[in-house]
Amino acid sequence: MLRDLGVDVNSFWEESDDLAKKQRELGVNVDGENGYLIRLLQCTHQPGVLQGFSNADLRWRGGSIIPFPGLPDFFFRMKNVVERNRTYQDLGIKVEHYIVSTGLKEMIAGSVLNAAGAIDGIYASEFMEESGRITYIARAVGHQKKTEFLHMINKGANVDQNIDVNDDLPDNEKRIPWHNMIYLGDSGVRKSDHACFATLRHRHAEGNNWRGVSIVVYGPEKKEAREQAQAIYNAKKVDYIASADYSAGSELSRLVERRIRRMAERIRERATTAF
Repeated sequence: MLRDLGVDVNSFWEESDDLAKKQRELGVNVDGENGYLIRLLQCTHQPGVLQGFSNADLRWRGGSIIPFPGLPDFFFRMKNVVERNRTYQDLGIKVEHYIVSTGLKEMIAGSVLNAAGAIDGIYASEFMEESGRITYIARAVGHQKKTEFLHMINKGANVDQNIDVNDDLPDNEKRIPWHNMIYLGDSGVRKSDHACFATLRHRHAEGNNWRGVSIVVYGPEKKEAREQAQAIYNAKKVDYIASADYSAGSELSRLVERRIRRMAERIRERATTAF
């Protein structure tokens, strides 16, 4: 968005980091994810292309997001892995996709990623607005908030308001057990996905060694991102590493499909045994 509007992206991020740094020197701890949101708000109150920006403007600008190859079709193909299987359908097995991001919810909602029926929830940073202009930070998403959202999805608090994310639920009452989750994150320098990688890697099902799957992806055209992702994999922080190519037949598509089938079969076998 910033580049399309003629804003110097490098300067924007330098200013965001500098803002947080200066506040820390004054004894005020500004989280990294808040730094860029605050800087963006400052820009909307100053003369320039961002002046007076609203949530509707952010959503409209989301249309400029260019997704990785294969998206959003990937979401539908992965859902079809189980939806086209009558046995899985009869057991109520389905695939859900959630986007958990440090980015802006309105932009993601306005992007092609949010094609009808593709994703089941977006959890990202949000702004409140007054008089048609974004004015306050409503939600800032960083690594801690990302893990909170995973717990929320795990327990079903996102679909049942009677469940609190802090409720202590036994595994058999959790809507989506950890071992039925697949988490894809990148190797970004801000490391906002690392805590989620760890959550999936270290939470086992009660009574067995089943656990979720964590995958670090990298932009295929970026050598540095590939090296960062490889370092994360070598440190055994994730289960797999793959290029962020979501096209049909790609390594990543085949990997995720295999894991979905394995999880679906595990659910089917347990259901059959229960009968």
